[in-house]
Amino acid sequence: MAMIITSREMRVRLREACADAGSVKGWAMRNGLHWAHVYNVLLGKKEPGERVLAPLGLGKIAVYTDKPGREVL
Repeated sequence: MAMIITSREMRVRLREACADAGSVKGWAMRNGLHWAHVYNVLLGKKEPGERVLAPLGLGKIAVYTDKPGREVL
């Protein structure tokens, strides 16, 4: 069963992967990405796409919830 993680936890994994690669630029180059895009994902300014998530062993799903206090018909 897949484990659901938060965007913060995803950024922690990305930060660790970049550290293992020696730098954000190094990780980005190894994965065919521009370093600035990866940096913006780390800062939470951009959402990660498949090309950022796949090397981390992650995928993306959408989750919807009811708003608190809203009556569901």
